[in-house]
Amino acid sequence: MVPHRFTSALALMLAPVCLPAAGCMQTVYLSNLDAGTGQDGFPFGGGDHPGFGQCGQVYFTPHTPDVILMVDRSTAMQVPFGNSSTRFVAAQTTLKGLVPANPAVHFGYGQFPSPNGCGQGPGSSDGCCAGDIYRPSSNSLMAFDRFIQGCDRAPCVSTQRPIGDALMHCRIAYDQLDQNVKYVLLVIGGDPNCTNDATTACSDAQGEAAKLSNAGIPTFVVAVGDELASDDCLNNLAVAGNRPLGGSQSYYLATTPSDLTSALSNIIHKMARDACTFDLGFNSGGTDKLMVFFHNNPVNHDSGNGWDFDNGNMFRITLYGDACDSFINSGADPQSIVIESGRGC
Repeated sequence: MVPHRFTSALALMLAPVCLPAAGCMQTVYLSNLDAGTGQDGFPFGGGDHPGFGQCGQVYFTPHTPDVILMVDRSTAMQVPFGNSSTRFVAAQTTLKGLVPANPAVHFGYGQFPSPNGCGQGPGSSDGCCAGDIYRPSSNSLMAFDRFIQGCDRAPCVSTQRPIGDALMHCRIAYDQLDQNVKYVLLVIGGDPNCTNDATTACSDAQGEAAKLSNAGIPTFVVAVGDELASDDCLNNLAVAGNRPLGGSQSYYLATTPSDLTSALSNIIHKMARDACTFDLGFNSGGTDKLMVFFHNNPVNHDSGNGWDFDNGNMFRITLYGDACDSFINSGADPQSIVIESGRGC
């Protein structure tokens, strides 16, 4: 996550440096012109309120959701599906459209079963395992295409669905990333089946989903195919992933291409809403001290449809309702947001 403060390069060069010895808070404004940071200006410093030394526009850090798209390409996903050639092609096509449409989200990608050798993990001893994962990044579309096409040239398709191993790969991939909000979106054509015992395969997958959840990484489960309309294993998997639907069915079910597009779009939009949260890095002092602007238009202080502090946290604000949707739908560009403070004026 990169802090933002929107002002001119000249203002950044002329911005004062406050040092404790001079009787003010330790706030240092840097720019790529005077510090070689490769970024526009951003503050750092000690004290209780780093980055806040004067009234006016203030620095903030936007949240960035990371999502690993983990897609099943087993034989269950190779059957005809509406006007698409197969369920797998329908999932690929939909996801390839959603990646560029959601620039607020960093996407990664993985698929299973793997065309390559297996390492360690649930079911891997008999060759039933997931492939490598492309880790989430801001420029994921080309790598996304490369990963998809790479398996098209190899014998990836089999009856095996190593869902437990796939989720383990996601957890390992996320261990090596930053502190962004993280998710897994699992698109599958059936139950896990990497062992002779279906109950064991299900419990392995549910255990891996629970490990991700315990690490603060929820898993959304989307099942493709009308034969999966009632499935205890997938219900328990969605519950373990900590993002279940309400009611008797905990996972998302897609029986048509339009169902699949709707489910994937709605889930990714929920994830993208995390980009509507901004860390201020200082205690703002209350609602009467801040003003928020989107494309130079004031945003109402309204927890239903505007901005408010995140659960009362004076160091963080969140856009809600239409304000958040407008920000996401316009591309979630942090430079469209200006936060001003009257504190100290």
